[in-house]
Amino acid sequence: MPLINHVRGERVPDAMLNVRTPIVRIPLWMTIVWWGLRGLARVVVAYLRFWYVTGPVTLLVWLYARFGWPGPVLAVTVPALALVVWALCHRASFRRLVWWPVLGYWRRLVYRRDWHPAMATAGLAVTFDHTTVLPVLKRV
Repeated sequence: MPLINHVRGERVPDAMLNVRTPIVRIPLWMTIVWWGLRGLARVVVAYLRFWYVTGPVTLLVWLYARFGWPGPVLAVTVPALALVVWALCHRASFRRLVWWPVLGYWRRLVYRRDWHPAMATAGLAVTFDHTTVLPVLKRV
């Protein structure tokens, strides 16, 4: 039984100097402060990145803190009421300046998601050197 417990390969001698990375001990309070600062930085970055959502929400919260519930309610209902009055009084200008641009923006959001599969199915997507070229969605 000469092959039992026999490993084939070249034997590497032990290193002359054993070097290990040092263990650095950080106090728990310092770790918690670091995690808190990092979390706060991430919240600030998210707040600034999504300003189009956080801005109006911040305004409504500030109006609620300053004036109570009538503040945000008036801030939402007065412009909505003005748009309704405009739509009822002068329908043509409302449609041209408000309705059709908003509807086009909404359709662009909805259609852009399915644009690539639809163009590929119709045979309108062309691939050159691993780059797919699609027809441009100009108007909706």
